[in-house]
Amino acid sequence: MNFFQTSGHAKEGTHLFGGIDYKLPFPVYYINMNGSEDRRQRTELLFGNLWDLRRSPAVAGSDSEALMELMGVDNYQRTANYIQHERYDDEDVAWNEAGCTLSHLNTIRKAYLDSNEVVMVMEDDVSPALM
Repeated sequence: MNFFQTSGHAKEGTHLFGGIDYKLPFPVYYINMNGSEDRRQRTELLFGNLWDLRRSPAVAGSDSEALMELMGVDNYQRTANYIQHERYDDEDVAWNEAGCTLSHLNTIRKAYLDSNEVVMVMEDDVSPALM
């Protein structure tokens, strides 16, 4: 299924590569850390005129309070036990993976609660060159 419109009636500023109109008929959620203002501005500059862009705050793997809030204390403890006993050699990476996964799941939940049937989820470091 191709959601990109290729008609000649695109709004100004929606053409990126090869004359393709990248206007999407659904919202685009982008994941962004609260402290990454430069990435937020870059993402909004690149895609804000193209899409119904919605920011979703990322969860840092180092933010144990935020992780506990999202996961619940029991799940957080289970994850901590797993990391400590199974992945002790790369504990920081494991917590970063948990934060990244929860950021995506939280964004999907947010899109669902916003009553969207179709959305696109991306991170704030996506490159138009890869599209």
